[in-house]
Amino acid sequence: AAPNGSGTLTVNFVATAPQVTTQPQSQTVIAGSTVTFTAAASGNPTPTVQWQVSTKKGKTWTDIGGATSTTLTFTASTTQNGYRYRAVFTNAAGQAVTQAATLTVKRK
Repeated sequence: AAPNGSGTLTVNFVATAPQVTTQPQSQTVIAGSTVTFTAAASGNPTPTVQWQVSTKKGKTWTDIGGATSTTLTFTASTTQNGYRYRAVFTNAAGQAVTQAATLTVKRK
């Protein structure tokens, strides 16, 4: 029989779990200054990111609403002194969490 072009093309999609490639760095700023934390991860499919904050020295973590890009930028206030920030990267193959970056906020 002659080929009729109805063969099946199989694409082997290999999912790879996220791996953190850029860790956020701890920062010391003056109250009222803009703070930017940056994180990145590799993975297939491209992982989503969710920033989290801990107000209890890393004991518990809370998602930051709307913080779903690789950079987290906000204006620091003294109430945030000692808060820790981390990014959680997730895809179909798994999850990776960055190290926690500590924010130190000094009074003006």
